[in-house]
Amino acid sequence: MITFQDLMDRFCSVPRALQMTLNQPLVLPKSSQERLVSARGAHGYDVTGVGASEFPARILVETLMAAGVRARFCPISTYAESVSVPPRTSLVVFSQGLSPNARLPFRCVSAYKEIHLFTSVKEPCSSELARILRLCDGVYFHLPESEAGTLLRVIGPACAALVALRFAALLIESVGLDPPGWTGQLSEVPIAYEKSSVPPAPLHSELSGCLASGAVVPMAAALMWKWQEALYTRLPPLLDVLSFAHGPLQAFSGRETHLLALTSPGRDDFILNLRAATAKERLHLRSLTATLEGPLALFEYDAQITALALQEMKARGISPGDWPGKATDGPLYEVGKDP
Repeated sequence: MITFQDLMDRFCSVPRALQMTLNQPLVLPKSSQERLVSARGAHGYDVTGVGASEFPARILVETLMAAGVRARFCPISTYAESVSVPPRTSLVVFSQGLSPNARLPFRCVSAYKEIHLFTSVKEPCSSELARILRLCDGVYFHLPESEAGTLLRVIGPACAALVALRFAALLIESVGLDPPGWTGQLSEVPIAYEKSSVPPAPLHSELSGCLASGAVVPMAAALMWKWQEALYTRLPPLLDVLSFAHGPLQAFSGRETHLLALTSPGRDDFILNLRAATAKERLHLRSLTATLEGPLALFEYDAQITALALQEMKARGISPGDWPGKATDGPLYEVGKDP
């Protein structure tokens, strides 16, 4: 059974895995390049991922939308029923291990112009997985080959997110748009992750929620899944910092409350206003700061939230290899499995 130290070793390997991900060649299929040129920017993307794979999927969607490329996130259960797909749309699937429920989108391939898959499955263990890989126009492999033995994934989501951003940059440039400013900082991601992964002091309390601002909000929401999968608590909400006054502040009033705030050097004003609004409350606020531009900041937040979650696991004596529901979650994973 995997131990806490095994999980820590995996976490410590993330910067090296990110560097290897940067060094890996990434080229769009020729068919994709031709379609993008012929569509003249009108091509769109449906993007899906379940569990930890929702993190890179959300980042890809928000990054493409920010550049003016049509994109939407589709929950994996969308593909358990008939799907309405806009013309000139490709499907992008994120799934580290291609569990049966993550294969549901491949039932709908005829509705899409192209299929792109981000996965760590290089050697398919069944004819069904081999068939799925053959269906794809583009398959983008990422590390690690396996993170089995624990519910919490610490390497794969970060690596998949980095491949997704490189993929997004290629798409954006292929339709004649200016490359995003953050592309010049891609090489800084591994060291920024390492600097952000310093073990902090644990909260020693339940996390009530997390606050962020701007484009970070929809991209960072999936990081709260990581907190829940590490500690088996309720899912902490991730809220826009200015929406906090519209209900959450009142709900937490008079109660011991622990919040995280995702900040950057230019957004300290939000935190000052938040502290002023909650000065009379029993509120404990811990800031997590990122320095990289745009979506690259998510790697710094991921490192800090993971480091904090691991410290909480250690303080609570949680065994990462023996999670609640381990023996009963099979039926949900098996949705979509061929009879």
